[in-house]
Order: sequence, then structure tokens, then C-alpha cells
Amino acid sequence: MSKFNSRHVFTSESISEGHPDKVCDQISDAILDACLAQDENSHVACETAVGPDIVVNLGEFRSTGYDKIDTEGIAREVVKSIGYDRPEERFSWSTFKYINTMHGQSSDINMGVNRGSEETQGAGDQGMVFGYASNATKQLMPAPIMYAHYLIGKMRTARRKKIIPYLRPDAKSQVSILHENGKPVRITDIVISNQTEKVPIEKVRSDIEEFAR
Repeated sequence: MSKFNSRHVFTSESISEGHPDKVCDQISDAILDACLAQDENSHVACETAVGPDIVVNLGEFRSTGYDKIDTEGIAREVVKSIGYDRPEERFSWSTFKYINTMHGQSSDINMGVNRGSEETQGAGDQGMVFGYASNATKQLMPAPIMYAHYLIGKMRTARRKKIIPYLRPDAKSQVSILHENGKPVRITDIVISNQTEKVPIEKVRSDIEEFAR
């Protein structure tokens, strides 16, 4: 179901594990996991930035086990697991430059977030999100984002199982769906963008259409 009862088209986008935004998220998450494994009370604000042949970690932490963590090794392992393994593409796990500027948690932040009890606990960051469950799909997700995620999952399978061997890690999908009276009626547009080796666009389109059916 859609929140709008008027006739409208709604578009949602999904990105792959190799998209730069997701690469950054996965490195930050892996560093956080490593900190929690050493110290379950860790407070970690880890940001990651990536670019051609470079990965940068920055932020702050409070964790008794941080000095035991190989952040560079973690970053390289994440990038390797994603599939960036070709230096000629200007981003590879074995060749990127690594910079770490992580530092200990600010005393001002620590004063706000480390008060000893849930009742008095503060927050170092605030944010708002919105969303809703939908009966439009069995996954209880709005149809456009569910199908966008589905297509990205198919592309990941095609790449990792080498069903379409020339696919590379970075990909994006967009799905637009016409809604009437709050219900999805039909898909109006699908966009799939995937990093590839040098392959004619006609072959890419044909292979993806065949596999994604």
C-alpha cells in the first residue's frame, strides 16, 4: 500500500555492496564489530571515505580494545570480500592507500553519553527516520523498494556466481511503480546500472534482461 490515494508513480532505488556508499558503511560496521568484540561497552563513531585508490577512516572512539584492532587490515578484507581485486580499476584491496585519523572520544561527548544508567543516558548524535510496514508485498515493504532490492540481489548473484562474468561490484537499480487508490498496479520503469568490463552495451542489456526475468 502507498500512503497516497491519488494515482501516482513512486520510484525507489537500491545500491549494491560495491557502491561507494555501501563500501564505506561495510568498513565502518566491521571496525565497530571489532571494537565490540574486544569491549562490549565500546562507543564508536567511525566514518569511512573512499575514492580512487584510497580509504580513509576518521572519527572517535571509547574502547579498551581499540589498540588491538588492525583497522587497515579490516578495511582491506572488506574491500576484498566485496570483489574489488583489480588494481587497473584504480580501487583494489591490495593497492589502495590507507589513512586512519581515528582518535579518542571527546571528553565533552563522553560527559553526555556515559552517565551510568539508561535513565540518564544521553546521545552523541540525534537523527530522525520515517517508514512504515506495507501489505503491498509479503516482505511488508513498499513494492518499489522491495523490487529494487530484489534486482540488486539478482545482480549480486549473477556476478558472484559468474553467471554474467563481466559484471563488477558497483551497481544500482531503480523501480517505478504506478499506484492507484494506494495499491501498486504495474511497474512503469526499471533502471539497472552495473559496473562492467568493456562489453558492448547490447550484450549487457540482453544478458541482464535474460537473467533478471
